[in-house]
Amino acid sequence: MKDLEVSPDYVSKLKKEVVEMWNEQQQVVLEDNDHVDKKIADLREQASSVAKKIRFLSSEISIRYMEKDLLDIEAEIQKLEQAKEEPIGKNEVNIEEVMEIIGFYLEHLEELLLHAQKPPKQAEYFSLLFEETPTYDELRFGTPKLVPFISKKKDVNTSLVRIGDPMRNRTAVPRMRTWCPNRWTMGPR
Repeated sequence: MKDLEVSPDYVSKLKKEVVEMWNEQQQVVLEDNDHVDKKIADLREQASSVAKKIRFLSSEISIRYMEKDLLDIEAEIQKLEQAKEEPIGKNEVNIEEVMEIIGFYLEHLEELLLHAQKPPKQAEYFSLLFEETPTYDELRFGTPKLVPFISKKKDVNTSLVRIGDPMRNRTAVPRMRTWCPNRWTMGPR
């Protein structure tokens, strides 16, 4: 996996796309805040209108209903003001941190692919590298069909999976010293 890299063109496109999505999200938040502000202004106008109507009423029952309406409007205004202030601190995203994380994982694909905490996610990430699921031999010989934005850093004939010991040492088998294929002629060593 260390032999794979993401093409620089794709990295710049991806980062540009993330920034655009973040800007769109910020625009939606601003539009929502504007909508809430307009709703609060409308409710305040209604409250003012109800207060003016109360002055002209003489029936106690009518006045009570209007006062109840006025209290309901004030409660809704308070609820909207609290809702407007609440999400600002909780959902704020620092775009520089997001861009750093994206850059790190694009430069260190093996961290994302081989050291993921959840195996299903790891398999999902791994599948994003290939146009079709590779066989073990394709991985071993370095010939899988990679997606267009992934390329190999080294020679085309290098393997994508480690085969044997990197130092080319033979693997020791515990009984190797005592067992010989032809025990009758050579005997134990």
